[in-house]
Amino acid sequence: MNLKVTEILIDAESINPTLNIAVDITYYNKVEIPLSISGQLKAGDNKTIATLNETRLSSNVSFDKQMTIHAYTYEQIEALKKAKQTDIYYANLSAILSPQAIAHIETVREKEQQNDVHFYFNLVLKTMHLPSEAKEFTIRVIATKAYDRCTIKQNDWLNKFAAPLGIGNFLIVEFEIPNKPNIMPIWKEFYDRLAAKIKDIENAIRQTDWQKVMEQSRRFYEILKIGDGKEGHEELNEELKKLFIKDKYSVKDYTAFVEGAWKFHEFFSAFTHETAKDGMIKPNPIAKKEDAYFAFMMATGILEVVGKKISA
Repeated sequence: MNLKVTEILIDAESINPTLNIAVDITYYNKVEIPLSISGQLKAGDNKTIATLNETRLSSNVSFDKQMTIHAYTYEQIEALKKAKQTDIYYANLSAILSPQAIAHIETVREKEQQNDVHFYFNLVLKTMHLPSEAKEFTIRVIATKAYDRCTIKQNDWLNKFAAPLGIGNFLIVEFEIPNKPNIMPIWKEFYDRLAAKIKDIENAIRQTDWQKVMEQSRRFYEILKIGDGKEGHEELNEELKKLFIKDKYSVKDYTAFVEGAWKFHEFFSAFTHETAKDGMIKPNPIAKKEDAYFAFMMATGILEVVGKKISA
C-alpha cells in the first residue's frame, strides 16, 4: 500500500481557515482494504500546526469494496500482491488552522530562501488485511505510519492561500533594501533602528495584532522625524537634504518629505495616545487589517527610498 498527497486547497465552505488535502491511497484490492486515515500536519520546521481528519468523501461516489476471505497461505497472499491488482482510494483530509498556526506558517516561510511553504504529513493509516496464516475467516486490522511532504511555491501561497487564511491580499513587489555594509557610517544606527522597526511591524502583522502594528509604526516615524528642528537631528537632517538635492529634489520637496514623516507620526500616535494635544481624553481609533497593511506598505517604501539615498 502506498499513499501520495496530490493537492492542497482552501475549504471555501468553512467559516474557519481550513485546508483540504487530497490523498491517493493505492492498495492491493485482493488482500487489503483501507479503513481510515488521520494524522498531523507539520510546518517546515516540523512543528505540529493542525490535526488531519477525514471528514468528507472526495467525490459523490461512495466507497464500497468487498474482499473474499479464504484460508490463504502466506505464499498465496504474496502472489496476490505480486499480481499488482490495485485500486485507489481517494481520501480527503481537513486541517483547521488556528491564528497561531497561520502566524507560525508565515514565520517559518519568511526564513526560507525562496519564501515557499513546506508541509509535512505524519499519517496513521488503518487497513483490513487477509490473514497471513491458514486460518479460515480470520482478518487483521493493522495501523501503520505513513509520511509525505509537499511544497507550495511563494506565488501560489500569496495568490491562492494568503487572503482566505486572513493573511491579506498581497501584490508581489520586490523592495531592494540596502545591505548594512553599503550604508554610510553616519547613517548606520539610524538605518538599523528603522529596519528593526520594519521587522517589528512585519511580525505584528503575522500575529494579526493590528494594534501592535500601529504602535510599531508610530515608533518607526518617530525615528524618521529628523526634520523636527531638534539639535540632535540637525546633522542627519542636513546630510539627508543634500542627498535629496543631489537627486534633483528641491528644498521644498525635501521639506515636504520630512514634514510628511512628522504627520504620519501624529497619525499613528492617535492609536496609542489616550489624550489629545489639548489634554482632553479621547477614544483611540480601532486598528483594522487594512490599517496595518497600509502602515507596513508605507514604512517599507519609505525605508527603501531613504536606504537607497544613504547607501555608499
